Amino acid sequence: MVTDQHLVDRPHDESNSSSSQPLSKLSYRTHILSSTCSCETYDDSLYGFDNENAPLIVGRSDEFLALKNAYDRVKNSHSFERVVVHGESGTGKTSFVMKLQESVILDNGFFCVGKYFQNSEVKQDPYSAIMTAFSDLCDLMLQSDNFNEERRRAIEESLGSDGISLINAVTNISPFLGDRVKFDNCTHRSFSFARFKVACKRFIRAMSSDDSPIVFFIDDIQWMDNGSKDLLKVLLEDTQLRNVMLILTYRDEDACRVEDIFSSKTAVSLGVKLDKLDLKSVYQILADRLGATANSDIPFEQEALCKLISHKANGNPFYIINILESLIEDGLLLFDEKTSSWVCDFDVIQANTMIPDSLADLISHKTQRLGKNMTEILKMASLLGYRFKHELIYELAILNEADKEEKEDDISLPEILESAIKSRIIEETHDGYQFTHDKLQAAFCSILDATEKEKLHLQIGKHLLTKEGIGYKYLAAIHLNQCGMRNFGTTEDRILLAKTNLRASKYCDSRNAFMDAAALLRKGLAVLGDGEEKWSTNFDLAFEMTEFLARLEFTIGNMDACTSANDDILQRATTKKSRINALSLEIDIQIAINDIISIKRTGKKALRELGIKMPLILTPSHLLRKLMRVRKLLDSIDDESIYNLRLVDSDLPDVCKLIHLLGFYFVQQDKLLWAFYTALLGTEYTLRHGLSKYSAVLFNLYGICEMYGMRNRSRGYRLGRVALELSSRLPCQHAARIFSIFQLLFNQQRVRMGSLSNFTLDNLNDGLEDGDFAFMLLPGSISFLMRFWAGENILVLEKSVRVIYERLSELGQTGLLMYFQPMLQLFLNLGNDDEDDWEELIVLTGEVMNELEYRNLLLASSPSPVMLLVFLLAKMMLAYYLGFNDVAVLISLEMQQKRFEPVNQSYACLPLNFYKAMVFCARYRETGHRKHLRHIRNCKKVLKYHHSSGNPNAEPFLRVVEAEEFSLKAQTLSEICEIFDCAIDLSAKEGIGHLEALANERASCVLLNSNALEASKRYLESAKHACREKWGATMMYRWLCHRYNF
Repeated sequence: MVTDQHLVDRPHDESNSSSSQPLSKLSYRTHILSSTCSCETYDDSLYGFDNENAPLIVGRSDEFLALKNAYDRVKNSHSFERVVVHGESGTGKTSFVMKLQESVILDNGFFCVGKYFQNSEVKQDPYSAIMTAFSDLCDLMLQSDNFNEERRRAIEESLGSDGISLINAVTNISPFLGDRVKFDNCTHRSFSFARFKVACKRFIRAMSSDDSPIVFFIDDIQWMDNGSKDLLKVLLEDTQLRNVMLILTYRDEDACRVEDIFSSKTAVSLGVKLDKLDLKSVYQILADRLGATANSDIPFEQEALCKLISHKANGNPFYIINILESLIEDGLLLFDEKTSSWVCDFDVIQANTMIPDSLADLISHKTQRLGKNMTEILKMASLLGYRFKHELIYELAILNEADKEEKEDDISLPEILESAIKSRIIEETHDGYQFTHDKLQAAFCSILDATEKEKLHLQIGKHLLTKEGIGYKYLAAIHLNQCGMRNFGTTEDRILLAKTNLRASKYCDSRNAFMDAAALLRKGLAVLGDGEEKWSTNFDLAFEMTEFLARLEFTIGNMDACTSANDDILQRATTKKSRINALSLEIDIQIAINDIISIKRTGKKALRELGIKMPLILTPSHLLRKLMRVRKLLDSIDDESIYNLRLVDSDLPDVCKLIHLLGFYFVQQDKLLWAFYTALLGTEYTLRHGLSKYSAVLFNLYGICEMYGMRNRSRGYRLGRVALELSSRLPCQHAARIFSIFQLLFNQQRVRMGSLSNFTLDNLNDGLEDGDFAFMLLPGSISFLMRFWAGENILVLEKSVRVIYERLSELGQTGLLMYFQPMLQLFLNLGNDDEDDWEELIVLTGEVMNELEYRNLLLASSPSPVMLLVFLLAKMMLAYYLGFNDVAVLISLEMQQKRFEPVNQSYACLPLNFYKAMVFCARYRETGHRKHLRHIRNCKKVLKYHHSSGNPNAEPFLRVVEAEEFSLKAQTLSEICEIFDCAIDLSAKEGIGHLEALANERASCVLLNSNALEASKRYLESAKHACREKWGATMMYRWLCHRYNF
């Protein structure tokens, strides 16, 4: 581990300074780019300046060189460096890191600082240091000479809609969001917490560039809140960060507070331990302070004093400087103007033992010498925090003075604060003051006994309640929660405290600090009483807080606590709005825990609360009556009138949302009549009551039912057209994405697959942006499959899948991967370049789960056959390619079950019938059984139907099947080659690489069986080229080389 080094003052140049106070100094912070430093505190006492005002490192310069080298790697190699600087309190960690600031600025980089504070009494703002550093970066970026509109747009594009999550936390981020700032964040609450952390990663990625390295310095991480810890882990684990250096500091004595931050995933690039200074370095510091030069001899008395101080301070720089100041203040170390040197009587100092044995004792000794007025003010300031504002300390001082029976000496507050500054206890900032070291703040805080603390907290809290701004309400809640319940004896006082906690929780919620918000609500409810007591104290307040707490518990993933709070709401709700809200949250919980069966029961219950009844048993007469009613209503109104329906503005959860959730549930459960009924119900509700965010979804669902259920294509297309227009007008991205899936179903037999795959890919990207997992997985998987059938390169597809996996992992939804990863993995096996056990490629071997487990998972969670059919189709395709025709036949027979019939209307219909036909052709070659010809004709009939119906995707599949069927009959080789060439040319023209490769391979095989060796080789080479270069199917290329070894 790299060891510490310390920044000290250079000797003063006597020709330029005749001051008798060599301990005074200029502010490095204000001298070098004050705009870079957000009024953070640094160990300024450890800096000194020469004529160029540059700080000098004394001792252990190798360690600082290691830090500088880490920064150079960021600058030159564009890497992400994680650096941890640690040591005991007072060893100069902040000063050590701040020395790097000058180099960063000279390199046109950004040095952004955030600091956490030791604050056991008053909690700091959630994520305070990290958000301060982010705000610094925004300010510096906007002021940079290299910043322009092109750069701003690039940052906006990189941030995407995630940036909206940061708007309440990061100052000046709005210019980088563009028009997105106008829109509300539509992210579901279950993803808000995860999305905020993802947004922070994307923020850093977006702001970084090769020509401007970024250094984030987060100081004293041992004091960070739990939310900041989670966020810091996410940032440390980001492997995609470039041109960024993240420097963290913490105290060794508090190392246990940060142990859970660092893991194998968050391994640091460089660790710098700031150890105690050796005796030579201590002598150098004292020589500088006592007026000697680096090479001059120290007088005997001063040398003895140096040894004593070094022994007492044990190499701690902060302790050393404070000992010197204490000796000066006590008159034991004097400046002789005649000789321009410091003199002391070492025997007197040693005899009086005036140097305390510890830093804590020294600070205590220092505070005892202060006047009573200053002590009282600084005790109050210590409760305000490490940093406190001008107006607040003035207002509280006046209130404190008014409460006293005996007035103090008539000393003004400005004089007191000025004296504290001269005593180096506090220092000024741009909007107030801060303690020069957190040890000093802790010392003044420790002077207060429990009763005094409670009294001051109560006084501060009540005063903050009188100030405007929700931020002050948050601070008021923190202070009042420290007072103890005996200070809130009356019911009115307890209600006041509970209300304050509610306001504070809303403040935390607005800043994505959901855990802090929930903790404040729990405290507020505890103030009102335990069990039934809180409901009798103030029912409305307890109800509002419990309702809010239930939503927060859901957001942070505490499902048991969420369910408990929501049950309280359902039990005590007295209004329709409250009951519907609770039922809506219950549905969200059921979706989160995958309790699909309960969604139907809860959804129906919610609709009953809204006066919308659903039959217990759906009969054809129910459906027919509802259909006739809705058709009549729909036919009586034209499209423009539908667009102009009023937008329902209701406090109740969206009725259409509840209906569409039920509809999706019924579709998932393969209960298509019930899905049809809910679509009719939603359409009728929209036409009678007005538009809502989910109206477009329900028009689409109804249109699909008309098209495929009632075979009424004209009405289905009209509903699709109306839904398309509504989706562009209604403020709901979620509904627009749902619409895109239905539009896919409308257009699947009229538009080329490549175009449709791009259509779903756009919505996949939107889903990735917003953290909407349903629209990562649904359009993601559909887009993947359609792009696969359209012949896109497998290597490109694999990258797309990795993006989905990464986003799901970022949002903490890795459990969802088990539904899709095994299925997609079979397709991606075609690009496998390592496996030579061909049979292993067509089965799930247990890397994620074995095949039986996966089948059971699909059937248990969703009896709908679509996912299972796609999985089986992938197995059949691989089995056919690799020559396991008996396995392929068994799979094809399984897919002929009745439950798979609806798939003949989906995008999977063409590849399904194509590969079934090819499998039966292969089996006919092997066995000669004519029953296989019947299966071939049936599959070919479906392909012909789609082709004659104008489906532009059908012809390439049909031509390959026709060529293969033609080759089964005794024909001349020239005729066989001619028909295969037609299929190959059409596949190449359409860009369908897998069909081109397969057609060439089949032609080669037929010619090889007929002993046309040279012609067979030519087709085989074309097949290999199409497999590797166009399709990206490395596994198929290796299989062809293995199978046709000539």
